[in-house]
Amino acid sequence: MKTKYILILLTFVCLYASCKKEKTSIPLASINIINASTDVPALAFNFTATSIPWYKNQALIGYGSSAEYGIPSGNVSYNTLSSADTSKTLLHGTFNFKGGGIYSIYFTGTLPTIETVLLEDNIPVNQDSTSGVRFINLSPDAGPVTVTLQGGVDNEFSALNYKQISTFKKYPATKSITNNGGYNYEVKDAENNLIATFNWDPQVFKNNTVVISGLKSQTGIQVFQVNNY
Repeated sequence: MKTKYILILLTFVCLYASCKKEKTSIPLASINIINASTDVPALAFNFTATSIPWYKNQALIGYGSSAEYGIPSGNVSYNTLSSADTSKTLLHGTFNFKGGGIYSIYFTGTLPTIETVLLEDNIPVNQDSTSGVRFINLSPDAGPVTVTLQGGVDNEFSALNYKQISTFKKYPATKSITNNGGYNYEVKDAENNLIATFNWDPQVFKNNTVVISGLKSQTGIQVFQVNNY
């Protein structure tokens, strides 16, 4: 009888060990959430479909700012609210993330039509005292925009339509540049009218996205940068 119990115990030990070996960790993905909608003063974002008021204990993402999260890969549900009205869901749905992937999701548009731009990012590696920058047009009424360096002749980024993003472009980020204010950009509409300016002070080896947002006809164009380290 004693031998029988020993055999049963050994069987359970072997099964437990086998179950532990079969457990695999889920690869993570990284996502940067950017609030570029002037109609959303602060954005509450959560990877859940629950109706529990989770937003009450969450740091909100203000207009013109961003927040980064590490999340499990695969199909992930999300839910969003605006601080202007927490009684209604702003957007909800499902994203499919790759393990090890780097993503950005931009919130744009105006109420009642808030839109998103989801990107799988390929962040470049900068060398030789350089930095990278790209521009995205998230102004619903600006039309296509062009970006030039102040005093320059050539376009740095040409004819970016609404919700269109450029590729990263490398610039020197030596001390002679970073110690003297960096780069000054001018944003122009299709009629070549100056609608915004922006100063980018690069950090060596780092990357940024410059977001062109706001309403040309109301709030005016507003520009801010996002870190893509």
